[in-house]
Amino acid sequence: MQKKILIVDDEPALRELLVNFLSMEGHLVKSAESGIAALAILEKEFFDLVLSDVRMPGMTGFEFLKQVKSKYPSTKRVLITTYDVEDYMELLFEQDQGNVLTKGVPFNFEEIRLVINNLLSERIFGLSHYLNSATKIECLKIASLENAEESVKKVAVCLEVMESPRLMKLKIVLGEILTNALMYGNNSSPDASLTMTKEITPILLSYGKDSEKYAVSVEDAGGRLKKSTVLYWLNRQLSKDAAGLPRGLYDTHGRGIFITREYADRLIINIQKNIKTEVIVINYFNPQYQNHKPLSIYEV
Repeated sequence: MQKKILIVDDEPALRELLVNFLSMEGHLVKSAESGIAALAILEKEFFDLVLSDVRMPGMTGFEFLKQVKSKYPSTKRVLITTYDVEDYMELLFEQDQGNVLTKGVPFNFEEIRLVINNLLSERIFGLSHYLNSATKIECLKIASLENAEESVKKVAVCLEVMESPRLMKLKIVLGEILTNALMYGNNSSPDASLTMTKEITPILLSYGKDSEKYAVSVEDAGGRLKKSTVLYWLNRQLSKDAAGLPRGLYDTHGRGIFITREYADRLIINIQKNIKTEVIVINYFNPQYQNHKPLSIYEV
């Protein structure tokens, strides 16, 4: 799958690193040292995807991608930053930008490869696209909150995360996303009571692990979540009011997504409108990868 990719970053070493890596993946790759230079290149030729740094002289990555979205809407857009993704949550919400990678140390090449290739191929649903190809993936159907609690124990045993810190993470994450999926998958509004639904449509819980990480996904048959809604909820919990408290402190919705992201090394949300929503949580075994916290929200 050969695609054209444009790398935009003011750090020559990183540009060269990404160009070499993505070229080895089989893509045609060019680079630019600034958003202004990148726009000049885009005027002359089409690119399937642009990967842009956030902080650059002359034009920020947000300003650059805003122009790309306006002028070249079919070109896919990804930000990459050395800084905390949470620092940019308000801008991500304002510009409806859902894909942010991090320049962690050590550099997570596998994460870059997966995000880029999944975006370009638009094969985003299913854990098989986020784990090693030889990984065995288990699946469970869940139709009640009681059923969900039992399933968490089974998943923990299978993934071998029974030690206290990892087990706590898994319980918190699955508790939040399973509850949300049951609600959103069976009601037009999260305010509606689950008990009022005549027939519960089961949600699908999938899980697996490879040598680097474990991953769980929860898929509902509603497809009612929106990227803009997720970014709004995250921003509400991160932005502060005049008293220094989170603006979303007393919100009835959205805290589950925020809590899930707090306990996940990587959060991925895939949405096919009115068809299905899939929330994927990835946690790494290597502690060096545990604080990068990139964010990926796809709508197809």
